[in-house]
Amino acid sequence: MKRGICNELFGGIDGMDFSASLNIIRETGFHGVEIAPHTLFGDFSGNIRQTLTEIRQKLDGEGVGFAGFHWLLVGPEELHVCSADAAVRRKSWDHIKRLADLGGELGGGPMTFGSPAQRSSKGISTEEAVVIFTDGLSSVAGHIEGTGCRLLVEALPSEFTDVVNTLEETRAVIDSVGKPGIGGMFDFHNTDDEIAPWDVLIREHGDYIAHVHLNDAGGIAPTAMTEEYRKAFTVLGDIGYDKWLSLEIFTEPADPAAILKQVAGFLEELEELE
Repeated sequence: MKRGICNELFGGIDGMDFSASLNIIRETGFHGVEIAPHTLFGDFSGNIRQTLTEIRQKLDGEGVGFAGFHWLLVGPEELHVCSADAAVRRKSWDHIKRLADLGGELGGGPMTFGSPAQRSSKGISTEEAVVIFTDGLSSVAGHIEGTGCRLLVEALPSEFTDVVNTLEETRAVIDSVGKPGIGGMFDFHNTDDEIAPWDVLIREHGDYIAHVHLNDAGGIAPTAMTEEYRKAFTVLGDIGYDKWLSLEIFTEPADPAAILKQVAGFLEELEELE
């Protein structure tokens, strides 16, 4: 698996310098950075082309790969793909396509569709929202595939959204779209609504898992080996998963390098089990 880091670990728009964070990523044995677009592009009102050029130059300069985008609809205001307002939906999906274009210029990669606030039902029923969400995914699938990116639906707990809460629901949406530009992913943290353990979920849905977010049930970095992780990673090996394994935690540690070294040790212990 390719080791990645979600860049909010280094802070948001006012966080650590991007080049400095890339240096830490490389020095601690990770291979790529997964970018939350708003941390570098802000609200997208600035010079997008210049920012893109700077990102590409810094990635190349540090020898760090592009591991995709996530938090896709944070940044520009009033984006919502399940809004009852067709104009808002159109603007939101146009932004998704713009991100795919940018991601394509960075080499292509996964685009994890979380963004719970921007996909929850708004003025409509949950059932209607799921249909609208599915139709929207289908409408952009061809464009996204042409950029070398892939839009991945992320199951999120019902605490945060009422649209797609389990891997089974994710599968239903993906199957309904039925286009290569749309896929699924697995996040260790976002399994509150699931009944089965991690290893069973991965085995059952491994055929469409195209990206993995690494964390623990509390949303922090896993540093201690448990039987649950052993089983989960055994199954990832069994299914031949060889794509990005991207650390996503929901805190900003005072010493990011120390956390990454601990996670690197955790991953090395897992590799020894193979």
